Amino acid sequence: MHRAWMVKLLFAAALARLTRATKRRPVFPEAFHQLGSLLFSLNRNDEAMTVGAHGCELAPDVVELPILLGVIRHARHQRSEARTAFAKALALAPDHPGA
Repeated sequence: MHRAWMVKLLFAAALARLTRATKRRPVFPEAFHQLGSLLFSLNRNDEAMTVGAHGCELAPDVVELPILLGVIRHARHQRSEARTAFAKALALAPDHPGA
């Protein structure tokens, strides 16, 4: 029981810190990627999509963000939208392993 409580507390702290980091200016794109990934791992896919999309708007040249959106859309069985996101990532960085 103690371990599960600690893990929950750590996730809550990470979510709070990353959420604050997404508000930084200049934009800190890695925060959007990390927060979206964490939300996705917690099966909070709607929130993860929102964070990833907002990150893409603010930092359109960061390849990890459309990759994140592609992964989430693929998991949601939105194949066409996933392909579009991956195509954007590929156009940004053809040599990136995730694209």
